Amino acid sequence: MIRSGKVLETFEKKMLTDPRVVPSPAEAMRIFEWLWEEACALGTFPPEDYLADLEAALSIASTLKLHGEHS
Repeated sequence: MIRSGKVLETFEKKMLTDPRVVPSPAEAMRIFEWLWEEACALGTFPPEDYLADLEAALSIASTLKLHGEHS
């Protein structure tokens, strides 16, 4: 769980202002795991209804695909 907002803010600023700052695969996995733990701790993951989320994602993908074909 992210406990220090200042640490997160510093991290975000560094990521946004310096394009050379790209996490290594190991760091990226650690970030993913932290975010996963945070979502689970907040009770937002795993979702209660996977199919509802899937339907929304497919609808968005379909809309984007149709829009891309006509551009």
